[in-house]
Amino acid sequence: MQNYELKAENLEKDALRLLKVSKDWKYFKSQNGVDMFYKSSPCFNGNMYKFVTEVDAPCDEVYSVMKPPTNSKDRLAWDKSIKSYECLHVANEGIIIGRITTFPVAFGMVSPREFIDVYYFKTYEDDEGNPDYGKVCWIFAESIEYPGYPITKQFVRAANFPAGYSVAENKRNPSKSIMELYVNTDIGGMLPRSIIEAALPSQQVSYIKSIKTEVKRRMGRK
Repeated sequence: MQNYELKAENLEKDALRLLKVSKDWKYFKSQNGVDMFYKSSPCFNGNMYKFVTEVDAPCDEVYSVMKPPTNSKDRLAWDKSIKSYECLHVANEGIIIGRITTFPVAFGMVSPREFIDVYYFKTYEDDEGNPDYGKVCWIFAESIEYPGYPITKQFVRAANFPAGYSVAENKRNPSKSIMELYVNTDIGGMLPRSIIEAALPSQQVSYIKSIKTEVKRRMGRK
């Protein structure tokens, strides 16, 4: 049995070291209110991506949607960017193991992918690197091997290296929050870089749009 607590602690350190070195990020483009950046990944032969967007909702409301749930139905009810989601194991209230599969994209040129990751939930009371941020809630993620789920021909097994998604309180306007997504993913297969750079950012923009829509729906019920 893996020591998931130690794995989570190491993941947090590795992710923050890789992700929060802002001077290395290069501007890529903007789409649907999402600013995109990239830099070379030290983990594989490809790029890491950073996505930044403002959400018209408080931090806690956004984080409650973003956090991977223990119930598959709760995720698939709103996230149309993935094919399936399941929680494989709950280590404790801050650490779970999840499995995600994706749809084929780019007219089938990118076949379905499978991810098995450890998720670590961590909240910081402030962000020393950004004076406009208050509380910051993180979902750190990294791929792991998990018993009973070998690689199959049905999916290409992709790998998430240390990365994470965060949402921060906006000190200037507490009714809004700032979402930052950091993607450090080797999607596997023998794909040209141009296809990857088109497919991966588009998938993340779709995910962000789904989050915003679900946050708005839930707030409308209150």
